[in-house]
Amino acid sequence: MSRVFQRQEELQLWDQELISSLTCLVLGAGGLGSTICMDLSRLGVKKIILIDMDTVDEHNLNRQILYSKKHIGLLKTDSGLEQLAFHTSGTTVVENYNYDIIKEWPRTLEFIKQSDVIFNTIDYGDYFDHVICKVAEKYNKPLILGGTEPFYGHTVSYFLQGIRDKDVKYADCHDLKTEGILDETKLEEYSDLSFLPKDSHPVKGGSTVYSAGTCSHLMVCALTNYMFHLKNSEHPEPPKQFIFNLFVMDVAKWF
Repeated sequence: MSRVFQRQEELQLWDQELISSLTCLVLGAGGLGSTICMDLSRLGVKKIILIDMDTVDEHNLNRQILYSKKHIGLLKTDSGLEQLAFHTSGTTVVENYNYDIIKEWPRTLEFIKQSDVIFNTIDYGDYFDHVICKVAEKYNKPLILGGTEPFYGHTVSYFLQGIRDKDVKYADCHDLKTEGILDETKLEEYSDLSFLPKDSHPVKGGSTVYSAGTCSHLMVCALTNYMFHLKNSEHPEPPKQFIFNLFVMDVAKWF
């Protein structure tokens, strides 16, 4: 029997059988998505479905750990697939797809249906995050989104949307006015989500290898711990929303 996962199986209340059964959808292969994929590979999930439309740029190299100078100008999905071979025991299947998640929405919906959990790292805006969370809720898929930003110091944060009725949903904590913008009854009928308003934050924002890495690790940890908790109530339940200010090293658990 393989000893690859021996050390994590020694952890209290760890459930490797659950981890090894998961198909994980990762939207975005940037600062967060690349580290999330590395984590999932080394944890031994069954499958990773990685989607991105971008190529590797030189300014990505400070924090996007799957890439090096030789990958500049190449597709992130292809480069990520190549590099993930160094981060797996051979038990994880990686599927990579290069396309625009926003413009090819029906294709994205199909991948959501095929997945057990969803990681959303697409920096498009609150309305797209809202759509992803509503669809995840409809199909009963746990979802976690996160980000790093230079606002209010140098911060990392995540939001975990669970599958139980009592779990906080994205719509519960974001006052988004969708009337006249989005018809939530037709989320499966849209062919293109380019009409959604983009995030009002600047496109360029500061980030480091430790902020991207910290956020990614916390996202994976929170989601796996949530799933362990669902299967075994003795396992501690993680906070659903978390923010960490890296300038002052201060933590806030919102709920």
